[in-house]
Amino acid sequence: ESDFPADWLVALVTSANRLGDEEVQKFTDTYKNTLAKKVEKDLGREIEHINRENLTGAVTATMKLDARSKYSTSTPEWWALAVYFHHRTLKNLRDPLFLSARIVDKAIVVSIAASLFYGTAALFMWTAAPMFSAAAYLPTFMLERALFRRERSDGIFNFLTYYVAKWIEEVIIAVPFSLVFCGIVYASIGLIGNFGVFWITWLLTLLTAIGLSFCFAMLSPTLDFANGSVPSYGGTLLYFMGFLISLNEIPPWWTWYSYFDFLRHGSHNGERVQELQPNWEVLRKV
Repeated sequence: ESDFPADWLVALVTSANRLGDEEVQKFTDTYKNTLAKKVEKDLGREIEHINRENLTGAVTATMKLDARSKYSTSTPEWWALAVYFHHRTLKNLRDPLFLSARIVDKAIVVSIAASLFYGTAALFMWTAAPMFSAAAYLPTFMLERALFRRERSDGIFNFLTYYVAKWIEEVIIAVPFSLVFCGIVYASIGLIGNFGVFWITWLLTLLTAIGLSFCFAMLSPTLDFANGSVPSYGGTLLYFMGFLISLNEIPPWWTWYSYFDFLRHGSHNGERVQELQPNWEVLRKV
């Protein structure tokens, strides 16, 4: 059973086949005596009066409020964010399944990077990891698409508010856990650069990957299509990071793609931080 009133209302209305005609009639009779029904009647009379009098420019405040819901939202964006955070984000942060989908994959990458890649392409693999873990964020949008459309039609959220709310929700989880994971990798493989820069670089790379996965989820017609698109796109970025093939050796007609490769910028920033250290030659293979 859902905690959200909107979900409860939809379940109640769509359960007419199970309740039977008698129960449905009781529900209808109860609604007739509510304030919502009275407001509906008053609004109908008001619209009839305007149509009858043919008052072309006369639009009441009630009608303006009702019309707004057809375009975006009848509530301020900051209030919509606060409501979303209170009713969903706090609940998600207490959900082990929600957290495990965002933590377990990175914990596995940490254990591999800390033990297998010592002194060999560690920065390359560590920077590339967020893009391949981005597929875990696809269900966030895909499975809630129908709910979002209904809530948007009800005037609860507009598109940008919902997107920002989901992204902030992921930021709350990403910041503390990325700090822990980066600390483990930094100490395990013996990096000597600035840890703050190393952490911020990886965090920004992760947040960019999350944002891209949200875009794929919103544009993809099905979850299967999105699950195939994100890893495929991430695979193309690996070729333009400057590790598998030098950037100087990339054909001129492909150079433009490297400028949009956020993994390349993250990897090169990590290498640059290490290169500025006096013992960089010792860790040249890292």
